[in-house]
This record gives sequence, structure tokens and C-alpha cells, in this order.
Amino acid sequence: MRFNEKWHNGILSLADQMVVSFTSFVTLLLVAKECSQSDVGVFVLLWTFIHFAKTAQERMIGAPYQAFAYRGEFKRPSYRGSVIIHSLIFSLCLGVVAIIASILVEAFGKIDLGANKFFFVSALVCVVFREQTRVISTIDFQYIQILILDIALSTCQILGLGVLMMNDRLTIGWANLVLGISCLPVILGWFWSNSNRLEFQWPQSLVDWKGNWTYSKWLILARVFGILPFLGMPWLIWAFLGNEDAGAYGVCSSLVGISLMFVNGVNNMFQPLTIREMHEKGLRAMLSTLFESILVVVSVLTVFSIAILFFSGEVLTIYGKQYPTYRWLCFLMS
Repeated sequence: MRFNEKWHNGILSLADQMVVSFTSFVTLLLVAKECSQSDVGVFVLLWTFIHFAKTAQERMIGAPYQAFAYRGEFKRPSYRGSVIIHSLIFSLCLGVVAIIASILVEAFGKIDLGANKFFFVSALVCVVFREQTRVISTIDFQYIQILILDIALSTCQILGLGVLMMNDRLTIGWANLVLGISCLPVILGWFWSNSNRLEFQWPQSLVDWKGNWTYSKWLILARVFGILPFLGMPWLIWAFLGNEDAGAYGVCSSLVGISLMFVNGVNNMFQPLTIREMHEKGLRAMLSTLFESILVVVSVLTVFSIAILFFSGEVLTIYGKQYPTYRWLCFLMS
């Protein structure tokens, strides 16, 4: 790939992650301002399920597509359609599991979810399925399409939360419902813009699933062990310290998560590029691209961690007056 093409894709990828990070930041900010610290904790705990589901889907469905998409026998609309079918089934199964899990949490835990569990399930199914469409577009280097759809999603989500806030109706339940509904027009827009690149063949999707599973089953196991400490931390805090401290952890994660704007931006550009370089140009080209990505990430994160050390206390005040005391937690997390 030419140098200027790398810069073009890199700028688009970074711009997209700026939109995604800004949306996440504003979402938790509005929830933190309108809801109690304890409710923020519940919101954070619920979203650990969504993050875990997105990770499982990435390893089980997204990773095989990323690995195989540039091979000749897989460059067909039916393979792309198979991945969509797999993701849809996965998302719907998650919805059923989430309802059962929510009932168990109510029965044996300390949280009364009420109708919130159904709002959460809508967010879970829609967000996870929407994420897979982003993965496909990223691997296919459709950065302009990704940026446009993420701007649309951000607009719907923030406007929806803003309307609830102005009418004093912003709760964690309604927030989850808005996050789920906001994905629907974006999903429809993705299908419309990719209609000529998709072909759905149910028998073929089963064959593709079996082939993908031989590749992804070990990735899932490795990824689960790798991400459990990160996703399990809010639950450990909740179990030993309560909802409020889990909420404070979520606020700090939101602030530190701004760095993901750079990390994911670099990753979304370099990861598919590295795989393509390996297939088309060989090991040396792949290692060169990999070194570039490491250099960029390390440089940016070093600067970001220093900024967190000096300025996180002031920034945390916008969430609420009770949060600046957690500035050292922000620095350690960064």
C-alpha cells in the first residue's frame, strides 16, 4: 500500500474512533450527571456483558473473516453473507441468555433490574450485531462508509439521551433502550450500502461456520482468559465495595477509554493491512507494518498517560463533584 494511502486510511480510521470515543464519553457523562453513582455502577456492570459479547463475537466470527477474506476462495458475496448470518444468530442467542442471566441476578444478587432487563437486551442484541457490520467494513477498508454510519449512530444516540435528559426521564433503563434503538437505522443503512456485496445461502453458511470454527475455537479460549480480568474488575468491585465504587470505576474507565480513540484507530487500520501484506507481499512486509503500528501506539499512549497524571482531576469534575478523588485510579488504569 502506498504511503499516502496509508495516511488517508489512517486519518479516516482515527476520525471514526474520535466519533466513537466522543459518543461513549458523552453517553456515560449524561448518565453520570442524571443518575446516582449507584445507578452508574449498575449501568457499568450491565455493559460488561456487552463488551464480553462483542469480544466473543470478534474472536468467533470476526477473526476468521479477517484471516480468510483476502484468500481467493473466500472472496465471494456468499462468504460475507455467511458471516452476517452467523452474527445474527449469535446476537439473538445472546438476547435469550441475557434474559435468563438477568433473572438469576435478580434472584440471587443485590440488583433489582425490573423492566430494565428488557431494555438492556435490546441494547445487547442491536449493539453486538451492529459491531459485526463495522468489523466487515473495516476489514474491507470501507473507512468512509464506517465514518458516515458512526456519525449517524452518534447523532441518534446523543440526541435520544439529550431528549430524555431534558424531560427528566434519563435512567439506566431508558439509556440502554436508546443505545439499542440508535443502532437500527445504522444497521439498515449498512445493508442498503452493501446490498450488492452480500449473498445469503443458508446451506453454505453452515459449511462456512464449520470451517471458521476450526480456526476460531482456540482464539475464543485465549481471548476469554485474556479479557476476564478487565471485564471482571467491575464485578469484583461491586461484590466487595458496592454499586457506588463500581460506578466510580466506570467513570474512570470512560475517561481512560479516550485513549482507545488512538489505539482502535491504529488497530482498525493496521490489523487488516498487516494480514493483507502477509498474504500479498510476504513476511518482511508484514513485520514492517507491524513495527509501524507498535511505534505509533507506544508513542501516543505514553503522552496520554502523562496527560492523565496532570489533568484527570479537573476533567473528572464534569462527571460530578464526587469523582475528582479518583484521579490516581485514572492514572493507574491509563
